[in-house]
Amino acid sequence: MASSAAAAAAASPPQRILSQDELKKIAAYKAVEFVESGMVLGLGTGSTAKHAIDRIGELLRQGKLANIVGIPTSTQTHQQASSLGIPLSDLDAHPVLDLAIDGADEVDPDMNLVKGRGGSLLREKMIEGCCKKFVVIVDESKLVDYVGGSGLAMPVEIVPFCWRFTAQKLQTMFEDSGCVAKLRVSAEDGEAYVTDNGNFIIDLYFKKDIGDLKAAGDAMLRLAGVVEHGMFIDMATTLIVAGEMGVRMGMKAKKSMMKKAKKGSSQLTASVRKDEAADFLPLEGGPARKLAIIENSENKGSVVYIGRIPHGFYDNEMEAFFKQFGEIKRIRIARNRKTGKSKHFGFLEFASPEVAKIVAETMHNYLLFEHLLQVQLIPSERVHPKLWKGVNRFYKPLDWVQIERKRQNKERTFEEHRKLVDGILKRDQKRRKKIEVAGIDYECPQIVGSNEPAPKKIRFED
Repeated sequence: MASSAAAAAAASPPQRILSQDELKKIAAYKAVEFVESGMVLGLGTGSTAKHAIDRIGELLRQGKLANIVGIPTSTQTHQQASSLGIPLSDLDAHPVLDLAIDGADEVDPDMNLVKGRGGSLLREKMIEGCCKKFVVIVDESKLVDYVGGSGLAMPVEIVPFCWRFTAQKLQTMFEDSGCVAKLRVSAEDGEAYVTDNGNFIIDLYFKKDIGDLKAAGDAMLRLAGVVEHGMFIDMATTLIVAGEMGVRMGMKAKKSMMKKAKKGSSQLTASVRKDEAADFLPLEGGPARKLAIIENSENKGSVVYIGRIPHGFYDNEMEAFFKQFGEIKRIRIARNRKTGKSKHFGFLEFASPEVAKIVAETMHNYLLFEHLLQVQLIPSERVHPKLWKGVNRFYKPLDWVQIERKRQNKERTFEEHRKLVDGILKRDQKRRKKIEVAGIDYECPQIVGSNEPAPKKIRFED
């Protein structure tokens, strides 16, 4: 009985919180979806970019990508990409890049970045400034209210000559923001950290917002001895953020994706013949009815279909997540009629058709707990007439421990009991043979019991 309870507990493990590295990996894999065969890629530096480079190498080995050329932003990235068999080049041969993928140390609400805590800010800015599209991948911990808002370093690459003089000038320049300038030192020997270009790095720590970023950046570059600063202003075109609730993108990317989705949707509608019919979205049990497609009419539906719902994301979780868009009238998750378990698709009805349309456009292919949600807006004329039947039905979960206990303790005939004992003895013999073949010197205890079933208990009245 105890073993049955343990098995039941093991069958439904608790939800595990993703680590920061796992969130970085999810964001990196999402970014690699932008990569196409024949592209010239800027390969970033750091723990997040490392996952993206590993994924690109994996897709090349699988034959899903071909004719890729990578331009690394550091010696470390060069070594990693070479080990994965990614062909490499430089800006001299490819002055314009199709795409660059890299992480960031900070991202403000306007998608301005702080980069370079890994020491490669100069090469990163040179390469990522030449690309048509710059995809930035981060986890939620990198989002800040303003540049320097994390309280961590904003790096500035300087020449080694008279570095103390340059550091003091930088600190004085931002003294109104409570700036403290420190020379970056190597963790190995305590000496000054030297970049791939032979320069030093001064880390600036701010207590307040520095204000106009472009003015601050220009002021630093005018200072003799400064090579480059770590603020990447108006360079990112796409921001991918991984968090506990999934992956989301910055508005620049969302607008582009929504535009493509609308274009694809209009082409799909135009290709459908008028005499064809459209099915209702599935309900459990029975075939779907068909209705004629009404073309060139605006969809005013307020019901949204959601597919590929992950395990553990049920009615309460769905309501808490989607009510950020607007008022929800009804929720239904399709369930097994016998067990009450989720079938991993469901429906939401919003009070406003406009809100439902926004949800369908922004949440389609949203990565949630490693599931890409499939979200569609259902036209009002295609809503199944029995969609909301039994929407508030309560499903009582089955007590599998009690069911197993009854199965084990049920009364058996002599023949049933003999089969049960024979099965136990056969499994015991197999176990003994496996131990003997493995060369393990172990004396298995003998099974004690009777081949006869226990006598039936008779209760006498007093």
